[in-house]
Amino acid sequence: MPHSPKTPRPPRVAKPAWIEAVMAALLAGVAGWVDAVGFLHFGGLFLSFMSGNTTRLGVSVAQGNLGVAFLPALVIGCFVLGALAGTLLDRAGRSYGGVLVLVVVMAGLLGALALLRGDPGEAPVVALLAAMMGMQNTAMQGVGGHAVGLTYLTGNLTKLGQNLARRIMGEPVGAKCLLFAGMWCALISGAIGGAATYDRAGMAALWPVVWLLGVIAALRAGYIWYRLKQSPY
Repeated sequence: MPHSPKTPRPPRVAKPAWIEAVMAALLAGVAGWVDAVGFLHFGGLFLSFMSGNTTRLGVSVAQGNLGVAFLPALVIGCFVLGALAGTLLDRAGRSYGGVLVLVVVMAGLLGALALLRGDPGEAPVVALLAAMMGMQNTAMQGVGGHAVGLTYLTGNLTKLGQNLARRIMGEPVGAKCLLFAGMWCALISGAIGGAATYDRAGMAALWPVVWLLGVIAALRAGYIWYRLKQSPY
């Protein structure tokens, strides 16, 4: 029997590179903010920067401090699970996948704030926040076709150095240099803001990024809706 034709699924909506760059910078700022708040509150534990946690885990294991190694290991595992869940959600949501990811991250941060009111101990809050940071990494597929890290900097700084060398040799890569430098500036700006706010408000410093994620998700959903309305397929 011949197969009946399937209704085509709507493609992802392509966004101009400048919109992608602004969104990536805002999300990098959120990552830096949450990382700084977690670093101060949980005694040097990173919620977004897994390289630092991996080093801490390795040192703790080598020194036989398995109790100290527990939280870094938990954070790394939950970060990976968050990235896994975010990727599945992004794929399932098609054009609105990134929006759904941001909404879930926002809900997860609210859940962490709710947990803190009940004083459940560090592990559940750390696990939830790390999972949300891993999930946030999946909300962006890149900027102008270039992969960028939202919650880590080593790759971005390496690409910055490489593109600066190419620029010196005369290649037209100025926009790429600005992109990777901008991501570093966004993340450190978020870290400064998070640390300064934590000094005044404690873990309530997470509230500004909750609201920011809500605004980003709403604007992104509105833009996608408009573009699909203009050209649904």
